[in-house]
Amino acid sequence: MRPRAAVRALVSCTAAVFLAWGMGVSPARAQQAAPTAQAVAGMSHLDDIWCGPDGVCLGVGIAPGPVGAVVVLRANGQTGPVRTVPGTDRLSAIDCPAGGNCIAVGRGGVVVEVSRDGTPGPLRPVPRTSGLSHVACPTATTCLATGSLTVFPPEPHGVTTSVYTVINNGQPEPARDFPRGTSSAFGIDCPTTTTCLVVARSAIVVLRNIDGVWLPTLRRIPLDSDAGQPTLEISCASSTTCFASASGFVQTPEGEYGIPAMVPVTVDGVSGPEQVLTTQQGIVDDISCVFGRTCTVVGQTTSGAVSIDVFRGTPAAPVIWENVNVFTGVSCIAPATCGVVGGSYPNALFGWHGPVPA
Repeated sequence: MRPRAAVRALVSCTAAVFLAWGMGVSPARAQQAAPTAQAVAGMSHLDDIWCGPDGVCLGVGIAPGPVGAVVVLRANGQTGPVRTVPGTDRLSAIDCPAGGNCIAVGRGGVVVEVSRDGTPGPLRPVPRTSGLSHVACPTATTCLATGSLTVFPPEPHGVTTSVYTVINNGQPEPARDFPRGTSSAFGIDCPTTTTCLVVARSAIVVLRNIDGVWLPTLRRIPLDSDAGQPTLEISCASSTTCFASASGFVQTPEGEYGIPAMVPVTVDGVSGPEQVLTTQQGIVDDISCVFGRTCTVVGQTTSGAVSIDVFRGTPAAPVIWENVNVFTGVSCIAPATCGVVGGSYPNALFGWHGPVPA
């Protein structure tokens, strides 16, 4: 049995801070030539990205101020314009359903509808939320977002509850609590029009639309299970199986350390077994899948920010990005064809991974 909960939390937090600065360690010989990303003028931080089949993407994050903002990002390297969204200091996530407008969510528990050209609509606050961090849209008119509600009285440090909201035609409903025992709900994606999966700490929450109401079911993953423990993100390119980011572990004489991994998750919320993607110490920040077992993950290793393509379940050699300290998002339109966002203080960065559309 491997120690998981305390070790995983310690390794993830330590690695996130430690790896963000980079260590200057030379990449393994099997790795490809280092690509580079470009600074995005007018953005101080990019949190998430969505890309369309034409290679035109939308990124969300923070513009100087600070103020939440949306920016158009193109596979050919052109960026802008940046459009700010007064009333929030951060937009955290965006998704664009087929046939509908995009939905972005952010700090303060806000929702904003965004057109495909990056023009934001009015800011709509969500009752019973302190912040929204992830969003997914199973239909052209319906999206679901995860987040949290922090209540301070009577606790001086606040009590935080994981919540979700349903957004219909750009209008959010008051947030609802996840099932009792759900801790730190993060990534969300939807394998079908009536089912969405949420990554939580040591659990998957299945959200199903039953007679017009989205109802959650908690699927706990025992800490000592041989199945993998999903971490922050999940991506669904199939109606039956999704893949979540995960941390594998390697035991050394100096102790246990984390390595990038991913785990399959069925439409019923059952996860595992874990698949290790590289033996280099590191973490996965985001994952985007285009069809079964074909995904791209981005993360951080001791060599720097990394992308790893997985083709039908087989991981390719890790690719270290030369000028990126931290990856925060990836969105793929085809195998190994993705937009990625990240940062290298003080710059927000965007890069295109794979063939560039003509």
